[in-house]
Amino acid sequence: MEAAEYERLAAAEDRLWYFRALRERVIDALRRTGVPDNAVVLDAGCGTGGMLRGLSAWSSGAVLRGIDVSPLACERAAAAGFDVREGSVEEIPFGDGEFDAIVSLDVLTQVEVPLLALVEFFRCLKPGGVLVLNGAALPWLWSYHDERVQSRRRLTRRRTLALVREAGLRVEFATYWNCFLLPLVAARRKLLPRRDGSSDVRPPVPVVNELCLGVAWLERLLNRTGLPLPIGSSLFVVARRPARVAKVRLQ
Repeated sequence: MEAAEYERLAAAEDRLWYFRALRERVIDALRRTGVPDNAVVLDAGCGTGGMLRGLSAWSSGAVLRGIDVSPLACERAAAAGFDVREGSVEEIPFGDGEFDAIVSLDVLTQVEVPLLALVEFFRCLKPGGVLVLNGAALPWLWSYHDERVQSRRRLTRRRTLALVREAGLRVEFATYWNCFLLPLVAARRKLLPRRDGSSDVRPPVPVVNELCLGVAWLERLLNRTGLPLPIGSSLFVVARRPARVAKVRLQ
C-alpha cells in the first residue's frame, strides 16, 4: 500500500469498528481452539501493529512476532515494542514448526499466489497449530477501496477453503461476516465512492461507528453457536495443521 494508506491504518486501527470487531473475532477463535496463553503467535502481514496490540491484551504471556512486506509498517509496529521482521507471507523468515498459531488478516487478497502463502503457514505451524484468516469477500463488491489498498482479489468461501485444504490444513470453521451490514457496504462502495479516491480505512461518526460494532458483535454471537453466515463483505476462516500429515510441497 501507499504510505498515506499506512498512515490511515495506523490512525484507525484502535478506533474503526471493523478492526475492533476483527480483533474480538480473532481472540475468540484462539480461545475456542485451545491456543494456550503462553503460545508463540505470528501475525503474518501485521501492518502497523494493531492486531499485535490486541493479542498482547489477550495474553501477556504470549510470545508475539510479526512480519510485513512494508518497511514503513514494520517500523511503526516495531516502535510499539513488537518483534517484527520485514518479509513476505510467500517466503516467511522463520523456521519450520515455530508457531502455535498464525493470524493473517486481509493478506490473501493481496499476495500473488495465495496457495504459496498457505503452504508457508502450514510449514511454520507446529503440528496441531491453528491458523486464523480473514479477507475481503465477494468479487462483485470490488471497488475503489480494493484498488487503494492494492488488493488483487476478493475471496469466495468455496475457493478459499479449497486452497486451505490443498495446502494440507484442516478447516475447523468458516463464515462470511458483515452480513447484516452488506447492503450499506455495497451502497457505499458502488454508489457513493469517496471523492478523493482514498480507501474507507477511517472511522465514521462515533454513533455510526458504535452501531456497526454492535451489529458485528451480534454476528459473532451467532457464529459462536456454530452457525456460519451465508454472505458478507468479509470471510473468516479457522483452520488447523493436522498433527500427523506429511508436509505439502508445491510442484
